Amino acid sequence: MKKVLLLGDSIRLNYGPKVFRNLDGIAEVVGPADNCRFVRYTIANIREWLGIYGTPDVIHWNNGIWDVHHFLDGDEKVLTTLDEYLSDLERLYNRLRLTGAKIIFATSTPCKEGYPLMNNEDIIRYNKAAVELLKDKVDEINDLYSLINSDVEKYICNDNLHLSKDGIAAAGNQVTEIIKKYL
Repeated sequence: MKKVLLLGDSIRLNYGPKVFRNLDGIAEVVGPADNCRFVRYTIANIREWLGIYGTPDVIHWNNGIWDVHHFLDGDEKVLTTLDEYLSDLERLYNRLRLTGAKIIFATSTPCKEGYPLMNNEDIIRYNKAAVELLKDKVDEINDLYSLINSDVEKYICNDNLHLSKDGIAAAGNQVTEIIKKYL
């Protein structure tokens, strides 16, 4: 049975169980119980996670939401500058490709307007740059941003960031269908 490794932030933790259920009996789906947070956190832990889960056939990966956080009240600066983000994505991609797995990169999902720690302008800018960097490297880009942005009120829960029940279903199903192409 093929092995799928899911990597990503809390949004991945939202849709992950749906992907596990959808692929039950089709592929072994694994991934850290830990929130992969920002790209550097994923870089710092990828060796350990690959050691735990072994070599995957498919990796579905996202990082970005944490990188565009404005953690300090009133601070205009995001956690990770765009140049740092792109450099970190490149470093992580280079490590992931050594596994020989098919790699799917997912864009970061939007937040509802008024979410205090980030804004969609930054998310869009970082997504666009990530897609430009990775489009000719990864096997596929999964545009979760556009999916969730198609009905933010329906797909994002009351915390203004994480997926609602409908968002989990929509994202989980889209992630599953893209992964299936590489099994």
